[in-house]
Amino acid sequence: MKAVKDAENTNRKIFQIKPQRYFIDIVYSNKEYDRKIGIGKVKTHRGGYVNKNRITIISPEVRKLSFSMEPFFYHEINHIFYTTLVGTYHPVWFSEGMSTYLMKSYKIDDSGWKNFFRSVKKPEEYSYYRYIKKKYYKNSGQFYTLSFFVYRYLSQKYGEKIILKLLKDFSKKPSQPYFDKLPIKYFKLTKKQIVQNAIR
Repeated sequence: MKAVKDAENTNRKIFQIKPQRYFIDIVYSNKEYDRKIGIGKVKTHRGGYVNKNRITIISPEVRKLSFSMEPFFYHEINHIFYTTLVGTYHPVWFSEGMSTYLMKSYKIDDSGWKNFFRSVKKPEEYSYYRYIKKKYYKNSGQFYTLSFFVYRYLSQKYGEKIILKLLKDFSKKPSQPYFDKLPIKYFKLTKKQIVQNAIR
């Protein structure tokens, strides 16, 4: 499939590694989709999903999807490369921000969302290190949008090479306390300061 090949080639240029072996499961019903991804354990929209080294997608022959194949596979294969390099999906705000920004199809009301985040006392609290189900499902719009803003700011200000150095460093000791030190080391800014810059 061309969309898969293109996504893999583009991500390989960024990460400069070969991804772990992964699988793409095409399913043909909501029931099969729910069984594959483990609905009950994971709440998500039906359509496409990645978990570890498996990407699951409902066949567009069965149901019209709300997304096109190119950005979908770019996003999900980006997660495969990320976990191959880092060894974990965490922090979810960083990995989701990266995959959402780099797929280049995320459309939002930029000024409206920035005004919202500027009105919030601590907007950085929407950037979760790991999924906290109650908070995530209540605030998924805020989580994805802020993650997108922050990664876009870092990418445009510092570039992918610096970000890749940060991720390689993080892979040596993938923990929340260690990651929290890395923005100061690589960007000379705290996470709070980065968020404030991203929503200006």
